[in-house]
Amino acid sequence: KPYFRDEQIADIFKHVSPVEYYKVYSGFYRYNSTCLPVFMGALHGEEYEPEKGFIPLQGELQDGHIVKNAPHSEIDRTKMYYLACFIHDAKEAGVPLILIASPHYGSGEIREFEEVKSLCKENHVPFLNYYSDSFYISHSKLFNDPSHLNRKGAEFFTRQIASFIKNNI
Repeated sequence: KPYFRDEQIADIFKHVSPVEYYKVYSGFYRYNSTCLPVFMGALHGEEYEPEKGFIPLQGELQDGHIVKNAPHSEIDRTKMYYLACFIHDAKEAGVPLILIASPHYGSGEIREFEEVKSLCKENHVPFLNYYSDSFYISHSKLFNDPSHLNRKGAEFFTRQIASFIKNNI
């Protein structure tokens, strides 16, 4: 996503998902849930100084929060194609690569990761699957909502990934 403005990368986003193209183009990803305040400030003439980089989420998911597992969906062949291309290009350029599935609260294993896991294995690329990791699933207070870690969770997860990189790359 940081290279979105490159014409070849922008074409990939348009091909994968038009909605994704506009989300990346607008810069909304960086602002988590602050898009509405930005718009409101623009409408009411208030100055808004956006933060740069990581904007942590502060809330905590309450214990006992009921999360329904997402229904199984078909593998997106377009995304798998581009993932395979990305892995190939990174290897050709000599770039060490690790693929990571971040934690999701209350989720069971989903089969979509089986194909990613297989692709990584074929290409000798580490795949760290924390999507339904038992540690994270048992600590709801590390999440802002089921899909997003809060500040505490993000800092813990970052240290965990940094340790893996330090010890293996």
